[in-house]
Amino acid sequence: MRGSPSCEITVRQTGGWRPAIAAIALATLAAIAAWLAGSPLGTTAVARLGAAAAALAVLAAAVSLLRRPAVTLRWDGLEWSAEFADRPGAVATLRRTAHTARTRSNTHTATTREID
Repeated sequence: MRGSPSCEITVRQTGGWRPAIAAIALATLAAIAAWLAGSPLGTTAVARLGAAAAALAVLAAAVSLLRRPAVTLRWDGLEWSAEFADRPGAVATLRRTAHTARTRSNTHTATTREID
């Protein structure tokens, strides 16, 4: 049986990345605000506190996603590895290890993730 040839794919941030992140964040914040305004549960202090925490989490996630470095995905024939442009020494590898789990003749494989 022949193995797959090695390959390398580089994904860079496109011009539509930031507007897409902003649109998703705004839509999520609008949904939280609409729920607060339209739900009878939205008048309670616990619900308002939860909505505020959710809004902060959405904003934090959006800010963290605004700047995505380019990532290079490599297949060397045995395993996948990913390397980010802003961390050239850090490589995440995905190795597929085959093991069998005895469940009515089904065979399962597990994927392990290692960060070097």
